[in-house]
Amino acid sequence: MSHDLKDGLDERYRRVLRSGQSLASILLDYEICPHCQHVHRIRARAARSCPVCKADIGSGRIYAPLMVYSLINLIQDLYRMELSRISVTGERIVERKGARHYVGILLLFCTLVECWMACFLRSLMVSHHLPKADIDRLLSDNWRLEDRKGRLFKTQTGEAFGNAIKDLTRRNKEAGGDLNYEGVWSSIENAIKSRNKVIHNGAIRAFPEHLIGECVRNIDGVNQLFISLHNRYIAQASTSREA
Repeated sequence: MSHDLKDGLDERYRRVLRSGQSLASILLDYEICPHCQHVHRIRARAARSCPVCKADIGSGRIYAPLMVYSLINLIQDLYRMELSRISVTGERIVERKGARHYVGILLLFCTLVECWMACFLRSLMVSHHLPKADIDRLLSDNWRLEDRKGRLFKTQTGEAFGNAIKDLTRRNKEAGGDLNYEGVWSSIENAIKSRNKVIHNGAIRAFPEHLIGECVRNIDGVNQLFISLHNRYIAQASTSREA
């Protein structure tokens, strides 16, 4: 059985994106099994069993970190925010959204990715029974996203990050899904490159505005990427240990 989510950018996400409802609310549909640690979509609110280990999980526990909800809500608030000014005649004029408005979305989106990566790696190292002091030290020594997805990810999983997301894409397709994790990560890297130009060079107008739309559309892809990484390296390992 595949441990990956196959929903992709499903119709519910598109509907919520169009309607202006909270994108973070979609994450409320995902819970973690207290027995095998598998994260799955909630199909019913009544008492139920885990789809993987079949154990009774009762009401379950919502998976995503609280900071993730906050960041997604902030991104969406900025994306929907209307810019306006008062003319000399007192007339309210709605301005076209541009770089000075969208730069906040770019920064928050990259922060969302870094938050997910930190939470995933911390949970992974906890599952390896590393002492908290060692976990804090490893995260501190590898504070850049490049280092965390590079040497820290590989030392904790035994696999290169690029190979891991390629494998997740393959598993997703085999499960009938259409979410391309490699494509999601490629968009993330484009966003990070633009973010770095803003931070280090002050190039506020250097990024293409279509990138902001990609960031918003990829929020669900980012969420599902890290949920699938959890199921592949934490839940699956937990199930193997119990077997």
